[in-house]
Amino acid sequence: MIERAAVDPALASYPGIEARAVCPLCGDGTSAFGARGGCAYPGGLERHLTGYGNMHQCTVLGTAFTLSADYLHETSLASDRAEKEREQERRQSEPMVRHAAQAPPAFLYQTEWRGPARGEAKIGEAEQRLRDLGFEIIVDGNVRTYRFVQDDWLVLADPRVANKIEFEVTSLSKPKKKPQHWRANTFYMLDSYALDIPGKFRKRLREAIDSFGDAANS
Repeated sequence: MIERAAVDPALASYPGIEARAVCPLCGDGTSAFGARGGCAYPGGLERHLTGYGNMHQCTVLGTAFTLSADYLHETSLASDRAEKEREQERRQSEPMVRHAAQAPPAFLYQTEWRGPARGEAKIGEAEQRLRDLGFEIIVDGNVRTYRFVQDDWLVLADPRVANKIEFEVTSLSKPKKKPQHWRANTFYMLDSYALDIPGKFRKRLREAIDSFGDAANS
């Protein structure tokens, strides 16, 4: 747009030294004291077009920027609404897992930022390992819960991530009235473990349970 402006020698306060041109869009220029009109070319015209600093912005380009911003905002809102609707539809049909006591179910075959997903082909192996550890698998519609209870403690398993199973430990006997006071401890076990898997699980579960008392005493 700057290249389309016509330099007018008659606007120069210092002929032969200063180059000035009016805006090719709005026909406006500076109103600075001593100026004969137009904008210094090319720097002043660029500042006029963009509204840089205290420069009066070109009304044509300023209006175009405002309309574009409004359009992009509405488009973004519509895109967000459509994405939420698609996710809600997926939540009603795709396999989900209740992986945490205070979080909504997550997509069973999707891990988001936590590494590669185990996937449908490998989930059966993880479920068998959980059965061997004493977990019950509860299926409610399209939501699965891998659940283990020891005394007053609830353990939820999360097999979504490839090559390991994550566990969340929470108390059943001491519900918290305020969500900000609720806490959980977590641990994981790798699929590569081959020896004394039940013993490793019990040891890490006991450490997770004991850490609740350590936190309360600290």
